[in-house]
Parts: sequence; structure tokens; C-alpha cells
Amino acid sequence: MNDVIETVLNAVLRKIPSKEAAEDFVISELSVANTGFLEVKNFANLSGVKLAADPASMNLNKASLMLMELLVPLGNYQSTIPIRLAVIDQVMNIYGIGKYSKTDERNLIKAFCVERGIEELLHFTTVENLQSVLDLGLNSKSYNGEIFKHHKSNDMNRFDGREHMISLSISYPNDLMFYKYRMAEPSQSWVVLSLPSRILWELECLFCYRNAATKEISSLPDESLSGVKALEKMFTFEGGGPGPEYPSDSQAEVLVMSHIPSEYIDNIYVQSIDDVDSRYRSVVTADGFYFNRRSAVV
Repeated sequence: MNDVIETVLNAVLRKIPSKEAAEDFVISELSVANTGFLEVKNFANLSGVKLAADPASMNLNKASLMLMELLVPLGNYQSTIPIRLAVIDQVMNIYGIGKYSKTDERNLIKAFCVERGIEELLHFTTVENLQSVLDLGLNSKSYNGEIFKHHKSNDMNRFDGREHMISLSISYPNDLMFYKYRMAEPSQSWVVLSLPSRILWELECLFCYRNAATKEISSLPDESLSGVKALEKMFTFEGGGPGPEYPSDSQAEVLVMSHIPSEYIDNIYVQSIDDVDSRYRSVVTADGFYFNRRSAVV
């Protein structure tokens, strides 16, 4: 933490007498800021904080007024965004707010993944979406609409009713859906993104032991699909998968809230190197493993 951030943070903390006041400060700052720059929108979506529906109606608290007073001499709003976000992040960390809450539950999820050897999450998308994913990360259907990002959606209907979430699979892609989309557009080229399992405890996730679009899952409240117990059910449901790291149902899904930064992408797989333009060939790996039925290769 640099000296400027530390000075601003200490001054803001002196205006925060309790966790409730800290929550008011964080919600107020993120709700108002979320209407502006993409950097702030992404931070807000990763924060794990439920934003106010009508930020314009919120009253500025003492901590927010102090932050504003200290940032004005340092530059315009855009130039001071990194300081503002660093201060908000530190307040969240100190008071256990949003992504820093439920640490015991997050540690249990991590331990479960280590025990079962769960290391990889997968997401498939069309090759046309690759550049935007590399530039801006993975975004939910609703968030893409909010930031006017052009992105070809695999599932136009989203019968799961959770358009604000991103679908991932554990250890192997949803092979039945992937096959369905590839057969529907035989000339379409695809990429499979590989992401680390730490997403499961670092970001806000729902754990669906079946396809999220089934009535059985879509009718359940988020609370029933959250936490280590919901994750465990993905692997113990109907006798378990073909190995300890594989869910019982090959269509089981992890739904991640709104935004996954591109920094989380570890590998990008294509069925053939000819599926991508030459400019992408240094960042992709030609490997057909994830383009099969799970039962045929696992």
C-alpha cells in the first residue's frame, strides 16, 4: 500500500465507527460509482456486495464525504479511481464485507477442492468472442448488455432465469450442451477456456448439481445453491462421477456472478490450430480432449 492510499484510508477509517457504518460506506460508494467507468463496474461486480437499486436517493455518509474531500486535490475523478477502489477494498477487508465475508465457508470450499483434486473449470464459447474475452474477461449476458459489449451468446433463452451469472463446468465441459451447439452450427469454430478452481472460493458462486436450466434447479433460491454443502452435492448426487474431481452429472454447472477478469484464464483450447486466426495462435493450444463426450475420455 503506498503512502497516499494509506493516508486516505486512515482518514476514512476514522469516520467509520462500526461495521454497519462500513457497510453503508461501501454500498454507497460502489452503488454510485457503478454507473460510471468500466473499471469501477468490474470492481463492483467482483465485490460480492449487493448494490443499492436507486443510488441517487442515498445520502452521503461521513466517510464518503471525507473520501471525496481528500481525493479532490489529487486529481479528477478518473485519475483517482485506483485510490478510491483501493480504499474501498481495504475497508471491505478490515470489516469482512462482501468477498471478504464468510471466510470459514470459503476455506471449506478450498479444502474440498484440494481433497478431491479439483483444479480446473471450463467454459466454451465461439471463436468470435475470443478477443473480447481476452480484452474484457467473461461477462454474464445481462452485464454484456449493460456495458454494450458485443458478444455472441450460446444460450439465447437462458431458461435458468439467471442472466446475471456466467456458467462454468468443473473438470470437463458440459459435453451434451457443447455437442448440441456444435451440431447446430457445423461450420462454427469454438474455444474452450480453462480457469483455476480458486474461482470457487474467491468469487460469488452457485453450485448446481444438474443443468441450471432444469426446473429442479431454476426453482431453487440462491441460498440453496450456495456454500460447501451445495458444492459437495455436485459430487455425491446419484453416486458420484467417474473420478473424484468430476461432478456426478456431466451437465452440472457452477454459476459465477456477473464478471470474471481475463487474468483468471489459464489456457485456451481449440480443436484445431486452423480454427483461429494467426494472431491468436500463440495464446491457444490445439487439443481435442475437451471436444468429446465425457464418458468417452474419462
